[in-house]
Amino acid sequence: PDHGVLARRPATDTTPEVVYRRGADDNILVEYGPMTLDLALRMRVHALAEHLTAHRPAGLIDLTPGVRSLHLHTDPDTLPLRTLLRLLQEAEDHLPTAHELTVPSREVHLPLSWDDPTVDEAISRYLTSVRDDAPWNPSNIEFIRRINGLDSVDDVRRIVFDAQYLVLGLGGPGARRVVLGGDQTAGV
Repeated sequence: PDHGVLARRPATDTTPEVVYRRGADDNILVEYGPMTLDLALRMRVHALAEHLTAHRPAGLIDLTPGVRSLHLHTDPDTLPLRTLLRLLQEAEDHLPTAHELTVPSREVHLPLSWDDPTVDEAISRYLTSVRDDAPWNPSNIEFIRRINGLDSVDDVRRIVFDAQYLVLGLGGPGARRVVLGGDQTAGV
């Protein structure tokens, strides 16, 4: 079976393999490289999304970037599948490598609730209605301490609060869309 594969572009010394998959009548999923978490693949997705946003082919409704994929929703009457596939393959020849990219980013500080009464209530309901013998009961934090061989829950707290996290995406397909045209902040 072809698993919906429309085309493949082999990897080179500087670019990953690209797989173009069908997504119903009006969607294509562009996948980069192997099924691994690789920041270079995420940068390739970013570069393709930026290219498509800058060139805005008629019929491209929206883009949904993933960690190693880009989902394209189109109007097939305006942008036929074969035309889109050709545009995507041509775009690959113009994308910078991951090492040539500078991507805007920001540092965000978020509050974190620790031993929240609402969470305690949810755990209590879980214990009585779902599974009272789960290894993470009655305390998720104690479970994290135990499976990581830490001496105290204070160690868990220190590690969690002192860490910096790199967020590559939020939600799943459709949860966050890059809207072409119009308000670029829509859906944030």
